[in-house]
Amino acid sequence: MVAVGPVVDEAVEMLRATLPSSNRIVWQRPPEPVSVLADGSELMQVLMNLGVNASQAFRDQRGNITFTLARASLGTDEAVRIGLEAGHYARISVQDDGIGMSEELRRRIFEPFFTTKGVGEGSGLGLSVAEGVIRGYQGVIEVDSKVGVGTTFSIFLPAADDAPPVQAEALPAPAETARGGGRRVLLLDDNDLVLATVRRILTRAGYSVTTHADPATALNELESNPCAFDLLITDRTMPGLSGPEVAQRARALNPDLPVVLLTGANQSADDEAPWFSAVVMKPVERAALLRTVDQLLVSKS
Repeated sequence: MVAVGPVVDEAVEMLRATLPSSNRIVWQRPPEPVSVLADGSELMQVLMNLGVNASQAFRDQRGNITFTLARASLGTDEAVRIGLEAGHYARISVQDDGIGMSEELRRRIFEPFFTTKGVGEGSGLGLSVAEGVIRGYQGVIEVDSKVGVGTTFSIFLPAADDAPPVQAEALPAPAETARGGGRRVLLLDDNDLVLATVRRILTRAGYSVTTHADPATALNELESNPCAFDLLITDRTMPGLSGPEVAQRARALNPDLPVVLLTGANQSADDEAPWFSAVVMKPVERAALLRTVDQLLVSKS
């Protein structure tokens, strides 16, 4: 069980540090705590993805993004309408006053591989994957949009208030902070939010993390000192060079360098296995990431 409020806190903090200053982010916190049965890291990535989508709806203009958390009691008719059972839910809304969507576009946004973004703009977590994450916790994402007015994404997750909530991503204990021992990780991904999320998880576990969004820049750093890092983590699909190409060049520079591939749920890494020591799926789950990194570094030290 996770308390939703602290998850939104961290998502909003990271979005404010990442999105343009012309985006005004408002966070309307409820007076009482709300808890759900979900993974805090996955939920935070979904919220950050929705925040990035909202920002892109402004098309470089000023705009407002409002996060709202509330309890919702759904009767049978309303619950059936959105594909749920009647009961008590946490409702997390992400609202923007951007360009909005046509009804035709709104009906397609959760289709796998569907995007309105141009080449090289990145697709973040992907709305289809975000919806899959929420459905995995027996919830739904509802979308309301009007052209010229804006869009609201509402996440409904079953409320879980029978036990005290667990704070999302609580500060690590000293033993956890020491697990990384300052080992050096080179992290490469063209999505700023993925970089921020993975860097945050690893840094809190005691790893020293250097991030790059450009594959060529990351390889230049490796070329200048092939033994400067203990581990390379790279995205699979990036402009310029792909993850397998980066891994191949990195291993040519340092054959002993372990390389971890970050890949989306709709991508396969089977034919790329020779270049990678391990694969971590997106959305990145904290426990899976640390388990993989620990196995490659801590257990072999």
